[in-house]
Amino acid sequence: MAASQSDQNHQLKKESGQASSDGNDHSPAENSPATGYPPTMGYHPSMGYPLGQSGYPPPGYNNGYNNHYLYAQAPPAGYYNPDMYQPQPGYRASGFVRGIVGGLVFFIIFICISTIIIWLILRPAIPIFHVDTFTVSNFNASSSSFEANWDANITVKNPNTKLKAYFDQVEVNVYYEDNLLAKSFANPFQLETKQDTVMQAKLASDNSDHSQTGVGSRVVERMTEDRNSSNRKLSFNLRVALWTTFKSGTWWARHINVRVYCENLEVGFVGNTSDGKLSNDKTSDCLVFA
Repeated sequence: MAASQSDQNHQLKKESGQASSDGNDHSPAENSPATGYPPTMGYHPSMGYPLGQSGYPPPGYNNGYNNHYLYAQAPPAGYYNPDMYQPQPGYRASGFVRGIVGGLVFFIIFICISTIIIWLILRPAIPIFHVDTFTVSNFNASSSSFEANWDANITVKNPNTKLKAYFDQVEVNVYYEDNLLAKSFANPFQLETKQDTVMQAKLASDNSDHSQTGVGSRVVERMTEDRNSSNRKLSFNLRVALWTTFKSGTWWARHINVRVYCENLEVGFVGNTSDGKLSNDKTSDCLVFA
């Protein structure tokens, strides 16, 4: 019995040894690399080209597995798009527009600064206006109608030493208190530097003339009362508006609207006549605004 048990064990060992020699049993000495590193155990590299494919590993690098080099795999040929980093047409157009806008802003700022500097250097002086004569003729104020004529001579002086003055669209108005009585337009004129001239203005009011605004009845009544008072005087206001241009040669010009106020021009009438003139021939300086 013991002998049969021994024979079975011997037979099992023999069969086991034969299976090992016929199967995949390999000793470490046969399959280990020459460097003595442990076997690969059947693992595959997680990155890189397939084994045996050429590449550009770093010099002297060894991964320790079957003496094969590993390195990062290059991206596919279509990965990089050369047009990705090229400026798009929209960006080029917006940059061009920004350049134009920036140039316009710079040009406007330059013009403004230049104008201010020239203005400070030249500094135009406002013309001087002075009433020499002011007369009223054919003055007729009644409850049914109002008629009158005004004639004024106004001296205008250009005080500038570097700028000429040009006066266009000269509008003249005559008021009683703040009530418009008549208006007209004087002839345009010009003044050289440090020159003066006399501007003539003629105005007429006639309620029968529908081209002008008629004077209200209450205004006529107040003028009649002042005209028939003991001092027989009427006070008028003469106002002039002029579109004025100052020029220095042909390279610089400045346009302004000049307003002239000649206030409280007191006209005296002699007896019951319809004509009057400035009391005591008193001339008057005018206020000028620009």
